[in-house]
Amino acid sequence: MNSQQSTVNTSSLRVGLAIALTAGLAIAQTNTPPTPREANKRIVVAWHERDLALARTNKALFVRPGLVADRATRSVRVYGESTRLGLGDPVEFMLIGENSGKDYESQAVSFALPSDVCQALEFIGLKPGAPVDATALRFWPRGDRVRATIESLTTNGNASAFGRVESTVLDTRTNQPLPETGFVFCGGRWTTGTDDAAPSTNRVYAADVFSPNSIVSVYNEGNTVLDVPRRAAQGDVYTFQVPNPERRLPAAGLVQFTFTPEFPDGATRLADWTIRVNGATNGMPLFTVTDASGQTLVDRKTSAALALSVSKTVGSGRDIYASIVPDETIDLASLRTACASLDALEGTAGLRVEPPAPGQPYYKAFLPDEKHRDRANRPIQPFELNLAAAGAGATGVLTLATEEWKDSATTPTYHDTSWPVASPQDLTAPFSQKDAPAVLLVFAPSTLTYGQLRPYATVAVERKMILFVFTQNEPTNATPGR
Repeated sequence: MNSQQSTVNTSSLRVGLAIALTAGLAIAQTNTPPTPREANKRIVVAWHERDLALARTNKALFVRPGLVADRATRSVRVYGESTRLGLGDPVEFMLIGENSGKDYESQAVSFALPSDVCQALEFIGLKPGAPVDATALRFWPRGDRVRATIESLTTNGNASAFGRVESTVLDTRTNQPLPETGFVFCGGRWTTGTDDAAPSTNRVYAADVFSPNSIVSVYNEGNTVLDVPRRAAQGDVYTFQVPNPERRLPAAGLVQFTFTPEFPDGATRLADWTIRVNGATNGMPLFTVTDASGQTLVDRKTSAALALSVSKTVGSGRDIYASIVPDETIDLASLRTACASLDALEGTAGLRVEPPAPGQPYYKAFLPDEKHRDRANRPIQPFELNLAAAGAGATGVLTLATEEWKDSATTPTYHDTSWPVASPQDLTAPFSQKDAPAVLLVFAPSTLTYGQLRPYATVAVERKMILFVFTQNEPTNATPGR
């Protein structure tokens, strides 16, 4: 913003404040004095009228109650009110909708709707990505980064800058402010309303309607507009993030959040990869990587070469979102080794694994907890599918164990119900039984190929069952699942 624009904006701000304060004074002379929230909203209403007038002649402006987006400067200003958090209170949100009711966990409340914030970011040229969704196996918020700053606004028109929004929150585990990495524009989600305020025939923006009505979250919230660019499950960060005493916002004061793209020139941080897991050479699986343009970045190389390419790409400031595609011919032992390598890269190197393609199992299905081979170590008894190769396909036996606990017994007696399985369709009837478990453990020879396993895995995946695959050196005809 140049000096002339700054002077015009400051002047407009002071005029708006003067109008609002004069109106507020007249009301106060005849009515009960307004609450801080009411007083702040009256000021913002005056600004909205001012901004609407400006937008009539300036098509670069997008104006909604509580916000102004400027396509020329690629910025979005959102007005709100700071909350009354104590220094030790947990912070789960930077900014929430006014109907949230989560003021006790948020730094500020917005006078703009979450959907309007989302549309304003789109107006300045950003594309929404996708929020976390465990049911869809999306464990990383996806989208480009947005830089967020916060200012405290005073009644005389002056703004006091607090800097980056992240700096207002302290992580007690490190005794440092949250890293200034920006926020991911995942964009929340549109859905079909299910309450009285949003009948089922209407399509609604989830963050407008459903708690916690998050605009900026500091944990991975499935309905938020903006999320942190890392895996941060709510339970993992709750109570560890508190207001920063050195950047503490004044209680119940007017604030302005300003959102701008990380890259003003329109560049993207996203790097979309397809990682194909090829058959093994000398016992080691190989990887082929292509980017969104079809360029081959890694051509049938080992996990070490893949790790080097990931490191270089992440080090250059890109976020890799990778789709994993196993070759049909790869054996399960090699696939398990490959998935362990991918898991290590996702955990430490910055690789972000995308949800699998429809009907395909998630890659961590091949990394089960080995203790669950033993029925005695399982929290519930799932379906067990023992497979063996049969020509180009596979056949097997599906088993469901029930537990009988006899008097004074320290271990249960297992009673098995079994079904012969000649094709994937034979799984449908048992899976459809009332109270059938939603978990399937597959036990298969390590030499079985992914192509032989996949049709059976697809049946479970399409029913949204939890699936894990255990490999064994040879087929088992003894106790199922052992």
